[in-house]
Amino acid sequence: MNKSKKIIIALIAVLTAVALFLLGVMSLFIAGGDKLEDMLDKREDDLKTVVFQKEYSINDFQKMKIDCGCADVTFKPSQNGNVGVTVFGANDNKFSGEIKNETLELNEIYGKATFRWARAIKFKGLHIVVKIPQGFDFPVDINVNYGDIDFETEYNSLLNVQISTGDFEAISLGGKFDISTNTGDISIKNAKPYENSSLKTDTGDIEVDNVLNTKIISEADTGNEDVNGSDDSSGVTLTVTTDTGDIEVNDN
Repeated sequence: MNKSKKIIIALIAVLTAVALFLLGVMSLFIAGGDKLEDMLDKREDDLKTVVFQKEYSINDFQKMKIDCGCADVTFKPSQNGNVGVTVFGANDNKFSGEIKNETLELNEIYGKATFRWARAIKFKGLHIVVKIPQGFDFPVDINVNYGDIDFETEYNSLLNVQISTGDFEAISLGGKFDISTNTGDISIKNAKPYENSSLKTDTGDIEVDNVLNTKIISEADTGNEDVNGSDDSSGVTLTVTTDTGDIEVNDN
């Protein structure tokens, strides 16, 4: 047998092995889907341990700053007048919450992420729950590489949010807000900016259900724009832009 035939036979053997391996993996997903799902659910349960919990008096700081690599951040109403922070994660996650120079700094020190691939690829890291009292008006600065931000309580002050990959949601935003995500959707139920504000995503949709007494400037490079109720006489402007995605803004 000459050398060229040996090479061809070797290549056929390698390709056959690869094909059998891929077939085995596909069989695992088809026949063992439930077991795989259970395994992933257990891995996600490992991220539900309380790794940090603390309350802070609003008299001790004037600003809040959150900086994390992979984390979902949810803002909820506080019932006792203090700011409460609870962080869920894996046992070996490390998190810090310190007041420095009148700023409450909430930082991920060491995180661990998993991902769901049975339904869709989605990373799961820390889950930070921040409870703020009614009328909380301190500036909030959030920087997250991967994760979703959700304001489940009304907020009316200076808000700056930078997300690399993730969605932003809020039930009611006032004051001045600048929200930016590279890849993700932005959704706000009620927007009432008191100063010029902005919503921006490179890839994603932007939806504002209700905004009043505000001039709307919108731009979608690739996508549809549906803007209703822009008040061109208003001294407050909301700029809404997306490179790839749809924009929908309504006044009711």
